Amino acid sequence: MEYDDPRVVREVEQIEQLSAAEARAQYRAKYGKDPAPGLTPKLIRSILAYRIQEEAYGGLDPKLRRKLEGYGKRLMKDTQAKWETKKRLPVGTALKREWGGETHIVAVLEEGYAYLGETHSSLSQIAQTITGAKWSGPRFFGTVEGAS
Repeated sequence: MEYDDPRVVREVEQIEQLSAAEARAQYRAKYGKDPAPGLTPKLIRSILAYRIQEEAYGGLDPKLRRKLEGYGKRLMKDTQAKWETKKRLPVGTALKREWGGETHIVAVLEEGYAYLGETHSSLSQIAQTITGAKWSGPRFFGTVEGAS
């Protein structure tokens, strides 16, 4: 089988040129539902390109598909176990960090973190607010090993 059918190549090239809104619309048309909220436009375009090639050349062998799905399920289970065992700071813990000549205090809440009267979902958001740059929040506040 030849895998460089000019029609397929053209379709894939057209997908690569779609705007984010156009890619979401194409996804909706192909799959009958909106793409998951966390999917980037680049990933949506990749999914669409794969589907075009799958329709033209055929999909994965059913045996290989089952094997890959099994790997995926095990990976998700292992990843979930790691997340569940990850340590969470006790509610009420106060984190203190000196930065830019100021002392910054963050309180650990049941759901998120309080800083300057606002609730944030992650320490990284707060670290970026303080520094103006992307940081690992746990590293910035010294709550992980190797933090300084």
